[in-house]
Amino acid sequence: MTKSISWNMARQDQVIGLVASECNNFVDHFFSANCPAFADLENADVMKSEQKAEWFTLFQQFEAQAELTMQNALMLWGLVQAKTFEEHFVDEAMHSEALDDFLSLTEYPAFVKRMHRELQQRHEDPALPDQDFLRQLSTASRPPTQWSDEVLHDVL
Repeated sequence: MTKSISWNMARQDQVIGLVASECNNFVDHFFSANCPAFADLENADVMKSEQKAEWFTLFQQFEAQAELTMQNALMLWGLVQAKTFEEHFVDEAMHSEALDDFLSLTEYPAFVKRMHRELQQRHEDPALPDQDFLRQLSTASRPPTQWSDEVLHDVL
């Protein structure tokens, strides 16, 4: 019995990692694609600089797309049935830090801070992918994950 519980927990950790990977891929693509709209963002702290209405509109788009990304990832891995979450996943996810960064971005100050970091990276490395390349990536059916087919087969 203990072996079965341990095996299920290990599998659950892998699935949480897969969901987090897909969510993080979405975040990376969204921020890269929308970074040019924040070219005037001078400070990561929303209280220290003037905010443009366009930025909050992009944040709202991010929130909506992030929710869909999470729902799709959960459905893909069989963790959602009729808009209810599998109990074990919710319990494990609450004790995992894998989704913390993703979920924190649903608050506007954290979103702006992340976008500021994206801008800084672009200034430091102008060789980052351009918007056309990122647009092509965002139309892909599903972002790749770091997990092999063997692990996926074992998880499912």
